[in-house]
Amino acid sequence: DETGYIFVFYGGTYAKDLAVGDKVTVTGKTSMYGGAKQFGSNVAYAKTGTDSSFAQPTAKALSATEFDALATADVEIQYVTLEAELVVSGNYVNLNVNGASVTGSIAYADSDLSEYSGTTVTITGYFIYVSGSTTKYVNVILTNIEGAEPQPPVEETVATTAEVLAGTVGNPYKTTGT
Repeated sequence: DETGYIFVFYGGTYAKDLAVGDKVTVTGKTSMYGGAKQFGSNVAYAKTGTDSSFAQPTAKALSATEFDALATADVEIQYVTLEAELVVSGNYVNLNVNGASVTGSIAYADSDLSEYSGTTVTITGYFIYVSGSTTKYVNVILTNIEGAEPQPPVEETVATTAEVLAGTVGNPYKTTGT
């Protein structure tokens, strides 16, 4: 609401029946996670209306220093934008911010972002909490991504063993054999 933001964790099985601009009533107990107060996993929500005039707030552009500060300060949810290299590793979508000492992470991605892996993108979203003990991860819920157009996967051709042996060390190959 107009007084601030609070994250509501409903787990991975919520009905996905809400959209930006929906008004909701949330009932449940609060807990702490990643330095932020949130509604924990035992909550209920109900859609109570829609505000068609809703628009995301103006995102705060973060420098590498300001990005690092998110991992050391008291967590306050905020709408941010930053440039980073997006790296997909298994189920994790991480952000490498040039000049930053902490790593970013896209939390609860609602689409496959692997086509952006290895590219520099500008992301906009809500900073929600910090996770990790040895490595600190600044977690952001993505609302927008811009940057390199996603490239379709390269069609793999099957090389003969002789072509792999004659090829450059370090290049990727696909081959079959018996």
